[in-house]
This record gives sequence, structure tokens and C-alpha cells, in this order.
Amino acid sequence: MLEIEFCKEIENEDVPVYFRNEYQSIFANYDKALFRVLKVRRESGDLYLPILIRPLNGFFEAYSAYGYGGIIGTSQIPFSDEDFQKINDFLKEQKVVSLFLRNSPFLGNERFIPEKYNFLNRITYIVNLRKYNSFDELKSCVGQNIRWAVNYAQRNSLTIEKRHHYEIKEEEIIRFYNIYLETMKFRNAPEYYYFSKDFFLKHFEDLKDMCELYLVKKDEEIIAGSIFLNDSKFVHYHFSAADVRYYKFQPMDLMILKAIFDYGNEGKKIMHLGGGLSSNASDGLSKFKKKFADEERKFYISKVVVDEENYYRLKKAYGVEESNMFLIGDALKAKKESLR
Repeated sequence: MLEIEFCKEIENEDVPVYFRNEYQSIFANYDKALFRVLKVRRESGDLYLPILIRPLNGFFEAYSAYGYGGIIGTSQIPFSDEDFQKINDFLKEQKVVSLFLRNSPFLGNERFIPEKYNFLNRITYIVNLRKYNSFDELKSCVGQNIRWAVNYAQRNSLTIEKRHHYEIKEEEIIRFYNIYLETMKFRNAPEYYYFSKDFFLKHFEDLKDMCELYLVKKDEEIIAGSIFLNDSKFVHYHFSAADVRYYKFQPMDLMILKAIFDYGNEGKKIMHLGGGLSSNASDGLSKFKKKFADEERKFYISKVVVDEENYYRLKKAYGVEESNMFLIGDALKAKKESLR
């Protein structure tokens, strides 16, 4: 027995924050997409797939929101090829031409999808959290490079402040936002990542206790910040930025180690730092996160051409048939950026 339908939300609130309806809706609004949950009911238990749906000239493409999503539910049994074909047929009936999933490294939920659709994207990093009697005790347990950086930051009078959603002042968000924009310019990031101030405000307004802001200050000036997401099991290093003028003072090392200390003492068990900007072994962000990590996890994406005929017809019609990007909407954005 296999029953498939679209619904508006996951019927269980105790799920990682990336699967929460509030989180998905933030990115649906940003992408001007429709948020839906694909529900699959079978004898072994219900499975849910939160996806964003973007229109394409009478058809649609479905994809995971930014972050780590994929399939979640009460069953642990992967789909057989036959069952997955039924899901494919259902999506095709809804005029969906493609499905792109950003699976969760900490859940390993790519296992639900037939292996031929899964591709290793990059390595991400996990910190196993525990309680410490003091910050100095934690410092004594980390590698020499981190310890040197944190001591250097403290000698230069860098301090950390943590803000819950109800404590954040508008001027703090504005300062974080401006630093974030400068960071994106410094990294030459794609246009998609130039989020608005209101986009960040929505995180705190809608996610509430699941979203917290860390600020690094020097002489009362905010020089760096990070947004952390948390739920009943995990803490996620979500967005971060640092003023390039203050890189030499090692603000990010101090901030991450302080977050590890705080969340561990709050009883959280796992912090997911994410991965680098690319899968390249020389990626600087990946190297930075790796030095804090206790474990490495593999991040898989899934690419499914649901309706082969119309998918390739649309790629040609939009003039992106040569693009190596799977989603047509993403290829169109990249094409427009290249023409500027």
C-alpha cells in the first residue's frame, strides 16, 4: 500500500528546524515559491518531504530549501525502485519536471532515495557537545591552533554576546546585515546570497527560540556575528559574517568556541558546522570548520528528472541547455548574472 498526496505541513512538530514549516516558509517567500509537503503513507510508517515548488511556463520544478532537508518520518525503510517510480508518476501528474534535494548529513536520509539519484556534494563537520566547568576547561581540550586564536582574541579585548530573539535590537541586526553584505562581496558570492535585512528579521520573528544571534565586539563595536539555529537535538551554524578589517583578531574562532561551550552546557548534544564553499580539498572555510570537528559527515544531493521530455524541452526553450546547473530556475539566474 502506498498513498501519496501534497499537504501543507508536517504533522509532527518535533523535527529538526530545517524541516519546520516556519523555516521552509521563510525561504518560500524569499524564492517566490510555493511551500508544500509531499506525504507518503505506507504500512511501515509515514514519510514527509518538504519542498519548494517554482513555476516554469505551465510546469514546475521542486527542490529543497537552503540548508539540509530531504525526507523525514516514522519509517526507516528506503523506497524500492517500484515505490519511487510511483512517487515520480505522482509528481509528473502535478506537472513537476524535476526534483532536487539537499539531504541531511546528520540524518543520512539520502538512503530513502534510490542510489542512482544521489551524488556526494561535499563533507560537513560535526561537533559532539558536552558540559564543561569553565570556558578555560574547554580551551584546554581543543587543538593548539584554536587555543592560540582564542587567546589572541581575548588578549585584544574581543567579547561575545548572545542574543535571544526577544533581546535583539534593530541596530544590531542592521550592523550584522551590513557586515554580512560586505562578506558576500569579499567572497564574490552569487546574487542569491545577498539576502535582505527583513529576511534575517523573519528568522528571529518566525523561528523564535530556535534562532539566536552571537555577536563579537571590540571596544563596543560589533565586528562579527553568527546566526545559530537549534532544536531539540541539534545546533546549526547557519549564517555568519565578520568585518574584514578585524580578521586578524580571530573573532570567528572565539565565537564558535563560545557557542560550543554555551550549547553544551545547555544540554545540546550535536553542533553541525556545515561544510565549505566547495568540495575542493583546499577550501579555506572547510579547513576552518574541520579544526573544530569531532566527526565528518557526507552531504548528498539528489537529482531526479521527473518528466524527461518536458525538462529538456524547457531547458532548451529557456536557453540553458548547456548549463551544468540542474534546476532551470538556478541556471536562468546564473545566465542573467553573467550578462551584467
